[in-house]
Amino acid sequence: DTFEIDPEIETECFFVEPDEPFHMGTLEENKLNLTLDFHRLLTVELQFKLKAINLQTIRHHELPDCYDFSLTITFDNKAHSGRIKISLDNDISIRECKDWHVSGSIQKNTHYMMIFDALVIL
Repeated sequence: DTFEIDPEIETECFFVEPDEPFHMGTLEENKLNLTLDFHRLLTVELQFKLKAINLQTIRHHELPDCYDFSLTITFDNKAHSGRIKISLDNDISIRECKDWHVSGSIQKNTHYMMIFDALVIL
């Protein structure tokens, strides 16, 4: 038997974007046309972004801070040793939120929050 080994690493990227809302139904109806050979994978990289807002500054009538998290989770199987190395890389940017709008009155809830904080401390 003769085997031809191709040392070139193939990279295949695909983007998962919700084009339309997910409909409940059978798993076959929602199945993607995607096949992965997990025993042949060398590296899997998941990249996503999260956004968060620090609302504590609104109590003091200040603009809230907005946080943008860029996360990358890498599953590295290059050694094929039976153990997969997992690494996490994150980049965080902090900026002042713009065009924000808070509805409702915070003044009414301030006293309740102070009472709740006092109970938690006790």
